[in-house]
Amino acid sequence: GAVVGWAVWVLWRVRSIRMGKLQRAHEGLLLMLRLWGIVTAAVEDSMARHADGAVPRVSSFALIPQPRSVDTNEDLKPLSRKLIERLPMPAPLPVWHQGTHGVLRRMMDIAFGSFGFAWEVAEAAPPRARQAVATAIAVAVAPALALFPGTASSLAAQARARMTVEVCRAGCWLAADNAVVQWVARTMMIPRAVRWQETEMVSGSRVHLFSRRPPKKGEARPIIFYVHGGGFVANLMSMDMGVIGRLANLRSNPIVVATEYPLAPEHMYPAALNVCSDVHEWIYRRFEVSKTVFVGESAGGNLALAVLLRLLDSGHQLPEGVVCGYPTLHIVPSTSPSRVCNNSDPLLATGIMRMVVDAYVPPLEDASADPFISPAVAPESMLRKLPPIWLQAGGLDPLLDDTIDFASRLRACEVPLDLQVYRGLPHGFWSLDTLMPEAATAVNRAVASVSKLLE
Repeated sequence: GAVVGWAVWVLWRVRSIRMGKLQRAHEGLLLMLRLWGIVTAAVEDSMARHADGAVPRVSSFALIPQPRSVDTNEDLKPLSRKLIERLPMPAPLPVWHQGTHGVLRRMMDIAFGSFGFAWEVAEAAPPRARQAVATAIAVAVAPALALFPGTASSLAAQARARMTVEVCRAGCWLAADNAVVQWVARTMMIPRAVRWQETEMVSGSRVHLFSRRPPKKGEARPIIFYVHGGGFVANLMSMDMGVIGRLANLRSNPIVVATEYPLAPEHMYPAALNVCSDVHEWIYRRFEVSKTVFVGESAGGNLALAVLLRLLDSGHQLPEGVVCGYPTLHIVPSTSPSRVCNNSDPLLATGIMRMVVDAYVPPLEDASADPFISPAVAPESMLRKLPPIWLQAGGLDPLLDDTIDFASRLRACEVPLDLQVYRGLPHGFWSLDTLMPEAATAVNRAVASVSKLLE
């Protein structure tokens, strides 16, 4: 028996070593494919623009070029780009196999893998019952996937590559947008000192108010206008409650106005922007305002900046500044170094980004030319009038280049700017401060930035 056991162990060990070598080779090939995609895309873009004699709308040095027909026409795309965009890639960059990054990746693989699998299995269920059936299946499957990380990674990669709005919303509902999670988030993540919490309706959307105490009659108070993320298709405000609670507990005693907004694709651009603009106008009718600061993360950063750009046209009072975390700033299908290297990001893979663009931008709208869809392409005449901007980005985020391009333009226009890039953080890191020390540092600095603007 001992001999048989030893032989089995040796065979298992040899297989593990071989599989490890195969995995490392796979990761190397994927990295080389990404680098090849970056180089070929840059060369093709340069050749095409010289041939057309086209003048870039923004900057010839932008990391994210203006889209061309090759970005939207599958027949014109080179094979390397099709492989990057369409094939599920379960192996992300090597950093995602280490420490807390590895823990986060496995957690997200289990979440995406279980729900993607469950949604397909529940396809035969009646439409109204499909989400409930898929949720039950996902809860049952998740423990099994935790025991088989390779299977979880493969299923998660497939789910991300084939992401639909229905699957995304159902998963977000289970993780963050149901009544139980919302109650827990408010109870556990909002400090006890933030005693005043109310919800009002503005333009058909809920607006949540947080502060240490309600405003007195005629009292001027600082306002923090907060816009949540979720790719324009989901409400993930529950995941932001930690940041919202800390903002509401600042010494300046501000009122945090955290707005929801209509979601795509049922409500495409400019529905969400219109509601956010309406809420901003409502703030001045509802409160005596001393100062305002805009705060937004991901899609919320896009909407916060778009509202700011609208204020330039209306002549309305501008905020003291804007603080954005990993904002979506250039909603175009073009490739860029960060979009290629981080295309299998556990939280924001290429398939999810493609789904978001298709859901939010109407077919006849040119997102590469409209600054209210893509704030990064705003003309210099608008940028020069902006108040101070604080930008945070993650080095592992596909949207890193959005932030870098926008920051470069702001600097060229001499706009007061504070750019913070955290090399080891992925998309959505404001919600990861309890898991990653670097994310906690980023959140602390974001809250401190808002506090400084309100001084």
